[in-house]
Amino acid sequence: MVKFILAIVLMFSAMADAYAENSAKCSSRSFFLGSLDARRLLSSSADDIVDLIGEPALKRVDHPAEIWLYRCEYGSLFIFFDKKGDKAFSRYIEARDRSDELVPDINVFLKRNF
Repeated sequence: MVKFILAIVLMFSAMADAYAENSAKCSSRSFFLGSLDARRLLSSSADDIVDLIGEPALKRVDHPAEIWLYRCEYGSLFIFFDKKGDKAFSRYIEARDRSDELVPDINVFLKRNF
């Protein structure tokens, strides 16, 4: 499972370079700066995440999972969803810096980019 997630993340990272023009800020909803953290994103519905940080640059559906990519000034944010009934809820979040290294503290990444 870990290899699968890593392969998906690396694939998205390679594809994300095409979306670099939107890298100034991940979201125009920067009024959440300082109040957004990983706990707020985990287990949130897809609709709630769009309300918090806006639409992702890229969405990929691999039934039953869905993966969203946000391309940011300091790297990329990946949000993985599972379907529960007719709604999708986030189950895993990952941030990578511009050199594609895993960001150890996702909350610092969120505060710098959102």
